[in-house]
Amino acid sequence: MTQEQREAYVSDEANTLVLAGAGLGKTSVMIARLGYLLKSGLAKPQEVMDACF
Repeated sequence: MTQEQREAYVSDEANTLVLAGAGLGKTSVMIARLGYLLKSGLAKPQEVMDACF
């Protein structure tokens, strides 16, 4: 990941807007952010699921 992508997934902001062209890693950033939030204990799996629906 690029430095900008790494900064996006460890950001402590409540919301993250990811804008990029096709094939530039938007999905990778969001998956990495989800993993970071879960592993660090900043979010619980049920909280993530509740936010999706």
